[in-house]
Amino acid sequence: MSKIAPTLSSPQTDIGRFDADIDVIGPPELATAFADLAARYAKAARTKGPHDGRKR
Repeated sequence: MSKIAPTLSSPQTDIGRFDADIDVIGPPELATAFADLAARYAKAARTKGPHDGRKR
């Protein structure tokens, strides 16, 4: 199975720019790519940044 790597211009990042809930009905690789990107965004949200006084 090939893995879809999120890039600056991938379908999941393009769709993610809209403020709307979505349901991925296929293909399974796209659903996996969305799940991977969601996990990456969740990790980034927990990351401490240099501008908020917290360590990374």
